[in-house]
Amino acid sequence: MAKQRTFWPHEKPGKVALRFAVAAFLLWLVLPMITSAFRETVPLTDTWVMPFIGVVGVGIAAAVNLFTYVFNRQRSVMNLIAMSLTVAFTVFTATFLIGEGLAGV
Repeated sequence: MAKQRTFWPHEKPGKVALRFAVAAFLLWLVLPMITSAFRETVPLTDTWVMPFIGVVGVGIAAAVNLFTYVFNRQRSVMNLIAMSLTVAFTVFTATFLIGEGLAGV
């Protein structure tokens, strides 16, 4: 018999994956604030380092969400939304970061 899909995850791996996704997107809100606050004192924040940290953070969240989807069979609506958003955002931002790196911007 088919298991009913729930909105929120009820098992620990699903909750952890959801927390990773929220933390990754909050990271993208915090990194520009850090860059604007420390641009003059720490010039490294105004380079490729901050977007790279953001891409790595979202990439880790995407990997955790994919892992819980495949191996832990987390099928709650929030886990599916988090997985699709983190994977799509990782591909999107990594494409732009690689493109800017190749262009020498």
